[in-house]
Amino acid sequence: MLFHASISAQDPERVARFIAAVWQGEAFPFPPAPGGWIALANDDRASAIEVNRFGLEMEAGDAEVAA
Repeated sequence: MLFHASISAQDPERVARFIAAVWQGEAFPFPPAPGGWIALANDDRASAIEVNRFGLEMEAGDAEVAA
């Protein structure tokens, strides 16, 4: 089962690093979302939480666009 969620935070790096530490995983910058980070769990389900900055607006489209 894949677990993937997105949340907002004032300090995405700090929050992603905390989640990764709890999960005994790793945190990385998340380029699709400017200023965003992603926490990856050390599990067999590919669990991940994207942490984006407050105020970021994302919308579905045909292509990914770097900002």
